[in-house]
Amino acid sequence: MTARAIILSDVHLGPAGPLSVFEDDSPLAAFISKLAQEPSSTELILGGDVFDFLQCPGYVGFDQRVAEERFLSIAASHTEVFQALATFAKRKGNEVTLLSGNHDPEVLLPVVRAAFEREISRPGTVRYEQPLCTGEEGRSLWGRGLCEDTVWVVHGDRGDSQNDIHREEILRVGGTSLPAGSHLVFQVLSKLHPTKPWVYELKPEFETVLPLLLYLDKDLTLSYLQEHYGLTLTMLRNLILSKLSPESTLGTNQPKEAHTEVAEQLASALSLGLSSLPQMQSELLLARLGRWPGPSFGSGAEPPTLASHDGVGRWLLRSWLSTVRRTERFLAEDEPDELYQKLRSLLPPRVQVLIAGHTHGPRAILHKVPAYFNSGTWIPIGKLPDGELEQVIDNLEAGQPWTRTVPRTFVEVDIASRQVKLGRCDENGTANLA
Repeated sequence: MTARAIILSDVHLGPAGPLSVFEDDSPLAAFISKLAQEPSSTELILGGDVFDFLQCPGYVGFDQRVAEERFLSIAASHTEVFQALATFAKRKGNEVTLLSGNHDPEVLLPVVRAAFEREISRPGTVRYEQPLCTGEEGRSLWGRGLCEDTVWVVHGDRGDSQNDIHREEILRVGGTSLPAGSHLVFQVLSKLHPTKPWVYELKPEFETVLPLLLYLDKDLTLSYLQEHYGLTLTMLRNLILSKLSPESTLGTNQPKEAHTEVAEQLASALSLGLSSLPQMQSELLLARLGRWPGPSFGSGAEPPTLASHDGVGRWLLRSWLSTVRRTERFLAEDEPDELYQKLRSLLPPRVQVLIAGHTHGPRAILHKVPAYFNSGTWIPIGKLPDGELEQVIDNLEAGQPWTRTVPRTFVEVDIASRQVKLGRCDENGTANLA
């Protein structure tokens, strides 16, 4: 038995290329190498989204035929990190556990697991996730149980309906239909990334990101929304109207399939952006939404009223900013997130601590039952500037960059005492525990 476990997730190692977002090979390699030098035996749990297959060139979906090739291209682009993993794995008493996430479900495949084991020189001795409990429709919550199964480590996508990976299907037939959240990455974000690399620095939440993506490229985003949710501009306008005037008969013929969680969230965000405007102005913007040419960012396609803060583009930006500020809890390490609320309903009473990743927001919450920790991320996260909304919009349109932060966080579990702590690394890979 190891003396402790270290949980790292959401590192998003991808192949070299225009979609790469991870920038901290040296700090991460230094951190792992230092773990190998410490006297305590350690289980290093790579908690999902450690690899990012969606960053591979030409990615259009899960494909087991090229999964090994894609993994090897990722490993070849991060030799320093893999050398550190091999050094760690070589030390007697250390263990390595690999969990899958929604950006790397390919690690469930035997061929990718074998390649990973070869890369770190631990053939046949790496641990992998197991079903911890069965939830709705026979679907399981997968992960790693510690401390006699009182501490559970999961990636967390099981609590996110837009990003939930069907692990049973992959293990049964070797393939899967990816969730809508994965399609958002390779159908929309990856197309915007070459000219707007900061789109990957957004919080990975549908509620906040969709108004911005509509602003950046209306056609691309609407095509995605129609394909995955059956949502058209007409349906969206009717939903917005129903939220602005609940008693109105407008929108009562809204097709039932458009009333998805995502459609409701998007309509709520856009109605929030209209709520402070005079009724005539709101009606004008709604009428123009269907004729709005897009994409608008820096293209000059938006009608001249954009400059006076009352164009469709400004409306979308205002909606995005207002929603982000209303829901901003990303760096509130002692406040629960929506993931915790959804996952806790799946947990049996014996679980005292839940550790997840996925949201990129580090968490250490001891006053809840069960206690909750989130291992955060090692990629840059954009922080919206303070100030009046209209000034922030002006600055964003002028190309002024926002502040970036890299959490570089992890979770440590002392197996004997069952103490759990949130840790943070500096740019030299030196760890500090809270």
